[in-house]
Amino acid sequence: QSVKQFTRDWHSSRIPLWREVFRPWVLAPAVRGLEIGSFEGRSACWLLDNVLTGAAARLECVDCWRDATIEQRFDANTSSYGERLVKHKALSLTWLSNRVAEGARNIYDFVYVDGSHEAADALADVVLSWELLKPRGLLLFDDYRWKKPHIQRPPRMAIDGFLRAHADWELVHRG
Repeated sequence: QSVKQFTRDWHSSRIPLWREVFRPWVLAPAVRGLEIGSFEGRSACWLLDNVLTGAAARLECVDCWRDATIEQRFDANTSSYGERLVKHKALSLTWLSNRVAEGARNIYDFVYVDGSHEAADALADVVLSWELLKPRGLLLFDDYRWKKPHIQRPPRMAIDGFLRAHADWELVHRG
């Protein structure tokens, strides 16, 4: 197995929480996960090494990879997982819309939304992902407390709005 190369680590601080929330799926034989926004693949690798360990477990990653170097790094970092990882190079809005339009429903045990940092994009990702999430599935949002001066409408606005609009969910963690 080749050495993985990452230039950023936005994931390691989440590992203690993720170990806890993903515990029910570790070693389950056919867990399906969806990651929206994959960058270099650090969180995808962690999920495949620590959660999606069952024989038929799969992770699908959707990212537009506008930077070829980052996409190449993702490919190299995830190459050892073979068919356990399915890569979709597309805008999340397009890919998710197509899946929902095709009638896909209730297929993922968890969805990790970490694509765009703009509220409108995050809202579209979560609304469409909700359709693809199995009942009692786990929906994770990244960047809830994220603040950058150049982003006027951060993901938190979309997350809060989505959660207010739905009653059929249970909060596992906010932070």
